[in-house]
Amino acid sequence: MTGPFLVVFGWPLWLGVIGGILVGSLIGLVNGFARGTSAMQPMIATLAMMLVCAGLALVISGGEPIYLNGGSRAFRGDLARHSGCSGCPTP
Repeated sequence: MTGPFLVVFGWPLWLGVIGGILVGSLIGLVNGFARGTSAMQPMIATLAMMLVCAGLALVISGGEPIYLNGGSRAFRGDLARHSGCSGCPTP
């Protein structure tokens, strides 16, 4: 979800990463709830959630791939500010 947050919604890099972590935590919570309240095997619950998330990704992206290298001005701006190693520019 970090990719769609950055490219589709145009969020800044730091907010997109935090949003991705929160969505991942929510998915883990739903997965754990499904496993804890039913007799579902953990592997089956994980595979089912993977299919749900893959479908959600297709809906959000409209079936198109999401490229982080040129889609979001906010992402490019954050990347330009934070690029380099100890102040050395990177190609």
